[in-house]
Amino acid sequence: MHPRWLEHPQITSYGVMLAGAWLVGWFLARRRAPAVGVPVWVIDGLMPLLILGMLGGSRAAGFVAQQWTPAVSNDYLLLGGIAVVVLLVVVVSARTGTALGRLGDAFAFSLPAGIILLRMGCLMAGCCWGSPCGDRWPLGVTYPTGSPAWHQQVLIGRLPADSPRSLPVHPVPFYEAVAMLGLLAVMRRLDAHWRRWGESFLAFGISYCVLRFLLEWLRADHLPVMGGLAFSQWASLACGAVCVVLWAVRRRQAADGRVELYRRHGGQDV
Repeated sequence: MHPRWLEHPQITSYGVMLAGAWLVGWFLARRRAPAVGVPVWVIDGLMPLLILGMLGGSRAAGFVAQQWTPAVSNDYLLLGGIAVVVLLVVVVSARTGTALGRLGDAFAFSLPAGIILLRMGCLMAGCCWGSPCGDRWPLGVTYPTGSPAWHQQVLIGRLPADSPRSLPVHPVPFYEAVAMLGLLAVMRRLDAHWRRWGESFLAFGISYCVLRFLLEWLRADHLPVMGGLAFSQWASLACGAVCVVLWAVRRRQAADGRVELYRRHGGQDV
């Protein structure tokens, strides 16, 4: 845990990694735009809106979750921001006349790359901590006195108030970052084999929702809200279902002869 890079002026580790995530995402989207037939100026004009949408959507989702249950300790929930970002992409696609599938694919690599940096920021900040994993788990981490994980364990009686460190917990942000790195590598290998525009973006959406649903079982800052599932798990199910439906719809549209849905192979639409 290393919450601050500098004390004066105060610069937080999470803030640095968040800024890095956006810069890397912007760079990758600009670099990918010509390959998917999206003007770079569309990416440049869209990014400030996405930043505001991500921050606002994440905060709104966190607020709703906290009203639903006090078990949610985080003020921001990433899935809420991603949902708002997707809506903004749809609106910009319609306003600029840019094909939605192409625009989505322009950000297919930006999202997992950005999440990698974002989750490393979470790890350094001490948020999004996991459940106790025992001393034998080699990847277990402990947090210092005053950290959110330490406070929670003292509050529920699992840790004495004079303990200098928390119990070892699963480093869930690290797990997610590693999984996103693997997903990014797989997507780069498979990208040339997708046949329809939008499939790279939807593949990320489906994969991330499955991963997030599974990782929530290891998190200790999100407790069940309904049916034994956490708020983020319900959100993952909803977002994942939407991605699956869109994948099926685009396959049907492509079968009906809509050429724009097909990706470029060998320099020609097929």
